[in-house]
Amino acid sequence: MNPPRPRDPGPPVRLGLVCPPLSGHLNPALALGRKLVDRGYSLTYFGVLDAERAVRSAGIEFVPLATSEYPLGETPRRMQRLGELSGWAALKYVLTCLQEENQVHLRELPRALSEARMEGMILDQIGHGAVSVAQHLGLPYATACHALALHADPALPPFNECWEHRSTVGARLRNQLAYLFGRPLLAWYFGSLNVQRRLWALPPLHANDQGESPLLQLSQQPAGFEFPGRRFPDCFRFTGPWTLPDARIPVTFPWECLNGRPLIYASLGTLQNRLYDVFRTIAAACVGLDAQLVISLGSAQAPDWPGLPGHPLVVKFAPQLELLRRAHLVITHAGLNTTLESLREGVPLVAIPIANDQPGVASRVKYLGAGEFVPVKRLTEARLRVAVRKVLENPSYRNVARRFQQEIAQADGLNRAADLVERFLVTEVRRWRPKPSF
Repeated sequence: MNPPRPRDPGPPVRLGLVCPPLSGHLNPALALGRKLVDRGYSLTYFGVLDAERAVRSAGIEFVPLATSEYPLGETPRRMQRLGELSGWAALKYVLTCLQEENQVHLRELPRALSEARMEGMILDQIGHGAVSVAQHLGLPYATACHALALHADPALPPFNECWEHRSTVGARLRNQLAYLFGRPLLAWYFGSLNVQRRLWALPPLHANDQGESPLLQLSQQPAGFEFPGRRFPDCFRFTGPWTLPDARIPVTFPWECLNGRPLIYASLGTLQNRLYDVFRTIAAACVGLDAQLVISLGSAQAPDWPGLPGHPLVVKFAPQLELLRRAHLVITHAGLNTTLESLREGVPLVAIPIANDQPGVASRVKYLGAGEFVPVKRLTEARLRVAVRKVLENPSYRNVARRFQQEIAQADGLNRAADLVERFLVTEVRRWRPKPSF
């Protein structure tokens, strides 16, 4: 880890951080935030109470929003409902939750940011309400892509489809039609937000302009984890994963229960974790393998299900980074964080994409040769067993994963992301700071 940099002359730059209180977004956001704090910047997270423990554990200041509307435990309650959904139903539910989050930000962030005297912001790519507030207040901001970069490109399949990437005329037409059919959903999603934007004399957000920063757009994807030929704006930068183990809440684990056989680690993340049939299929597909299966349910509220086939080791939460260092294979929902953390350790994957950007992540895993996937709607014990055996027995998948491991190590994503924030966002803040008078 690089040593903290000395503070620049004058008071530290005050940066604000806003992202959803979900581990897939919060973990990389707090890793980057902690890195900036170590470099001498003042960083404050603005969000609901369910994020407070993780934020303070990372050594970052916390300002609560909407404490009556989002009391402690409200996020897990909403995620319990999401954990039972998949496909378009899950995407529609996520967009509804984001609409409500946007309204909280429109209502409470202007005052909170002004009182905290924020000078610049780091905002999640799906934080459209926070983006609107930053634009309204004239604050410079950087866009952070904690999940898969969602920029539309008709040459590529949409993020919520696991279609094979091809450059044929037919594939491009298919992609264009998918984007066209998705526009009514985006228009509905942006509708209530654009009402307030009009009152603030801001242009409306839509499919081709979702408020991404014109200053800096950061993605924690390594440059190699993308389809070839994808187009991004000039201010977009790939960095590599933002992982900082010290910024995470410690998790206990029964290490004495590991039996020394090759380890298969399975997790559906912290969102789609109520799908018992999927967990049962994973367990059944691994029966008979010379391996030990460890399943993380990803929720303290997960039910105590009856014994799964093969008697895998099942925990509600797992120390994922530590287990990945021991794993031979990861079975995942294809959340970007789990995927990149697996590749960071050189571990190949079998993905079961369920919703949101997971199909897009899974299709990249297969296209690049780091694993296979079985869409949740086509999931059977037989199909999953074939994919698991294929990845375990063919060394090409592990070789590709290890190439990504080298690329990720060389990219030094967290330090590169912090360097870019300093170069573009912090420089812009200092440019507009009032000059001291003597």
